[in-house]
Amino acid sequence: MARTEKAGQSAATTPHSRWVDVALWVLAAILTAVLFVYSFIRAPAIASAFPNADKVWHFAAFASTASVYLLAAVWRPGRGEGWFPRAAPMIVVGAVAATILIELLQGAFFHRDAQALDAVAGSVGTLSALGVWSIVRAVLR
Repeated sequence: MARTEKAGQSAATTPHSRWVDVALWVLAAILTAVLFVYSFIRAPAIASAFPNADKVWHFAAFASTASVYLLAAVWRPGRGEGWFPRAAPMIVVGAVAATILIELLQGAFFHRDAQALDAVAGSVGTLSALGVWSIVRAVLR
């Protein structure tokens, strides 16, 4: 399943490259599962370690998850384009929608404190991931 080479990119045909892709997809699944477990089942103890710590964790959770999806699906150094080279906007919209939906569901069904600022922190984390990923992609292309 070799991809065609484009200017400045190498085809992803090496076993190492395939393992990196598999690892990224596995990590994306794990991060997504952890995000939902802590969003709906129980908040991590560290979420209240300092004032507004939960906002920091929302930011970090969505930034890291979005970053891994962008690297796995769209583009990563050493491989170039992924299987979904035009999916960056969908990943970002999906992550922002997820952080909003999580907050709505927490308040409606899970007897958790739904906060708009948590959705803002997750959205800013997602957009920050897109920004950093875009800069790295532009520099390394």
